[in-house]
Amino acid sequence: MSFPVRLLNTKTYQLFKSDHPEVIKDPRYAILSHRWLPGEIRLQDLDPTVFLDTNQPQSDAVNKIRGSCQQATALPSPLNWLWADTLCIDKTNQVEETRSINAMFDWYRNAEVCFTFLHDIVYPPQPGTSIFKRQPKANGEESNELGGVESEWFERGWTLQELLAPERMEFYDQNWRFMGERNSLAPEIERVTGISSHYLNGPRNLPEASVATKFSWMAGRVTGQVEDIAYSMIGLLDINMMPQYGEGRRAFMRLQRTLIETVPDESIFAWTTPRNGLQCFRRPGSHASAIPQWRPQEDRWRLLAPSPDCFKDSRDVVVIRSLIVHRPGSGYTNAPEDIHLDLAFAAGNSKWGRGRKSKIDCPLNCWMYNEKGRPETVVLKLRSGEDSWGEAA
Repeated sequence: MSFPVRLLNTKTYQLFKSDHPEVIKDPRYAILSHRWLPGEIRLQDLDPTVFLDTNQPQSDAVNKIRGSCQQATALPSPLNWLWADTLCIDKTNQVEETRSINAMFDWYRNAEVCFTFLHDIVYPPQPGTSIFKRQPKANGEESNELGGVESEWFERGWTLQELLAPERMEFYDQNWRFMGERNSLAPEIERVTGISSHYLNGPRNLPEASVATKFSWMAGRVTGQVEDIAYSMIGLLDINMMPQYGEGRRAFMRLQRTLIETVPDESIFAWTTPRNGLQCFRRPGSHASAIPQWRPQEDRWRLLAPSPDCFKDSRDVVVIRSLIVHRPGSGYTNAPEDIHLDLAFAAGNSKWGRGRKSKIDCPLNCWMYNEKGRPETVVLKLRSGEDSWGEAA
C-alpha cells in the first residue's frame, strides 16, 4: 500500500512521519482536495498553536485545514490523520516532490475519505441554479466559455485525479456545510465535467476507460505550471514518469511517448485538431484571447497530440479487447525526433508506403458506438511528409 510520507494529527495539528508508532498503530487517514490560494500554509511554516487558538480570527488557509480536521474527528469512526498537499509535502526536497507526484493518485485512492472543499461555493444554492455555481467576485465576474459559473475546482488539472481516485468523497462549501457525496452528486458532476457517472461511482471502473477518454477529461483544464498538465495525469494513466520542470509543453509529448511504450492502447492516436485553441496552456484565470491558437504550419506533432484539448471529442472512444486485431509485424517504434506508427499493414507493403501514396486510412484498435449501438472502427487519416507520416489536417 502506497502511503504518504507524513500526516497531520487532526487533534494536535502536528506532523508525524508515516513510520511513527502512532501512525502505524492506526494508519487510517482523511485527505483534502481543494484549490490552492494565496497564503497557503507550507510545511516549513506550520505552527500548531495557530490552529488550536479558536478565539482569534484566522486566515482562510487556517480555517480550511482546521475544518478538514474537525470533519475527520467528527466521523462515526474518527480519523487521527489528515493529508493535505499544502503542508504535508516538503517542496524544497526534489526527490520527495517527485515521489509525491507519482504516488499521489494512490494516496487519494487509499484514503478513508476525501474532503473536497469548494472555497467559492455557498450551499444551499439559489433556487433554480447549479449546486456548484460559484459566488461572484467582489469586482464582478465575467463568465468564460471554459468553466462558466461553476466552481474553479472543476477547472484545474490536479483536481481531475482527486475527483476520480478516492473510494469515498464528500463535498463541502466555503463554510464547511455538507453538500453531498460524489455518488449522490454524480449526475451534476457529469454535467459540469463531461465525465460519465459510470466512472464517478468508484475508481474500480477507471481501468475500462481508454487513453483517449481519460485525455478528454483533461481538455480545457489548467494548471499553474505548464508541465503539470502532463504530470497530473501520471497516476490516472497508471504509469511512472520523472517530472522535469522546465520542459514546458514537451511534457505532454513525453507523457504520450511513455504511454506508447507501456500501454497497448491505440486510442492515443484518436484525436482531432482543437477548434478553440490549446485551452490547457492558457494561464489560470485568463480568457479566450490568451489561449494559444493552433498553427497548422507548425505541424511538429505528427502522430502525437500537442494538448489534451485535441481529445475533447474523444470521450466516447472505447477499446474493446475482444475486437482487437493483431497485426503481425506492426507496432510502435521510437525514433529520435518522433514516434511513428508502423503502417505496413495499411499501405499493403512490408515497407513504408512512402512514394506510393500521399494519404492512407489507418484503422485503429479502438471504436465508437453508432446510433444503433454498434461499434465502428476509428480510422486515422494520414498524409505523408518528407520522411514520415502524420495526421491529416
